[in-house]
Amino acid sequence: MNTVEYCHTQIKSWIDLQYANNDSSQGGMDGKYFDRISKTFPYYGILECYRSLGKHFVPSIVVHSLAEIYEGLRNQHIETQYSVNDILGYDAHKLLMDFLAGCLDKHLNVYEYKSYIGMPVFLDNSLPHRSNFVSAMNSRIGLLKALLYDDYAFGARSFLGKEPHTQDRRNDLIIIQRTANIMRTLVALDNLLGSVGPANPDERAALRLLEDCHRGTVSRDSISRGLTIIEILYKSVTYEFLSPINLLLDLSMLPVFVNHEEYNFIRMLQVFEVIFNIVIMGLQNIINCIYDNRVRQASYYLNVLCTLFKIDVHLFRILKTMPREDFHIFRQYTEGASAIQSPQYKMIEVLIGKPTSTRRESPAFQYVPEIRVFLERSGLSLEQVLKERYPQNGYGIDTGAITSPDDLELLQNINLLDNAILSWKKRHFGIASHMIGEIKGTGDTDGIGYLAKFKGELFFPSLDFSLRDQNLAATN
Repeated sequence: MNTVEYCHTQIKSWIDLQYANNDSSQGGMDGKYFDRISKTFPYYGILECYRSLGKHFVPSIVVHSLAEIYEGLRNQHIETQYSVNDILGYDAHKLLMDFLAGCLDKHLNVYEYKSYIGMPVFLDNSLPHRSNFVSAMNSRIGLLKALLYDDYAFGARSFLGKEPHTQDRRNDLIIIQRTANIMRTLVALDNLLGSVGPANPDERAALRLLEDCHRGTVSRDSISRGLTIIEILYKSVTYEFLSPINLLLDLSMLPVFVNHEEYNFIRMLQVFEVIFNIVIMGLQNIINCIYDNRVRQASYYLNVLCTLFKIDVHLFRILKTMPREDFHIFRQYTEGASAIQSPQYKMIEVLIGKPTSTRRESPAFQYVPEIRVFLERSGLSLEQVLKERYPQNGYGIDTGAITSPDDLELLQNINLLDNAILSWKKRHFGIASHMIGEIKGTGDTDGIGYLAKFKGELFFPSLDFSLRDQNLAATN
């Protein structure tokens, strides 16, 4: 029995079991048995099939069976405790529906960026309820680390011949370079976060051992030791997630093809989305702090966000290890799933201030209707609270009229965050230029020409100019 046949047999057996457990007189699945779903649903059999073939090439016999389950459950609103591999979690219905939606997005004609990278699975199901910003940020940083650990482990397993899927065009030299870059990213993240919170001595010691594995000539033995260290670090992610972190990461990885490089590509996009999510939460708290006259706390949050954005240098280095020709091999199957559709990045924009009419009418905002609705009904933005708090001149905030050290520090930190986001845009433009070239963008955009229009814009250019002018005057 091959992978497809085995997967289909598992799915049909699960459907038969649900009907058998249900009251047959009702003629369908009503959810009374849903608390037993995790004990029986063949998540990993389906993953085996999808990763062996690539989502784009999964045969209709499997897709139609999954669609039958999806249609049977989509109108149910069930919230039950459940257990996956004997680990307690919450809301089995949502997790299953998010996973099925990702499996079926092309079949249901809802394929887009969010479904391509499994955002609903790994992002929506991982944050504890009623979290404040600090606990939510810690949880998200735990998720960010787990994504990097998993990407390293995938590369190491591939190098050692222990990874059975997505091995097409595997390049051992690239894997060595990439795992080293992931190691450097984890070390840099640990060093950066030390300025905003306490360090974990055991984690720090493990990272030093991981550094040793990548010194000098890298061998199978050193990669094997690195994999062991990463697996220990992965298991040490102890933040309270709604569902087991390894399950969420597994279910969010549905590459469209079997090219080895797509796994890393998806993981890096997911890492950026986690960072965007932290920035959104941070901006919401910063806006409220300024509105409530808690300027020092707002400055602290801004410092955290600026610190986190510094990691993007290392993340883009990981992405740059992907050969351009490999990117184009799987990119042909991702039509309709452009990163310009990222709703979180657009939310960052609208939380900072109202985008220009040109920006609002660009394809980036056309593909995120929920953000366009938010713009029409939006509450406070950073730009709005700054206008209400500080004196204005003909260009923007009159920084020369501000004497409070706390207020000046706040504005300086806003300017730092603005420049950090600008640096991200420029780096994104650089790697997109290299990978895409003059080819039309996957989101029906003009590709690089479109990105070039918006890569050099600060949100608060007058503030940047004013602060630079002040610093120059103070120096002279």
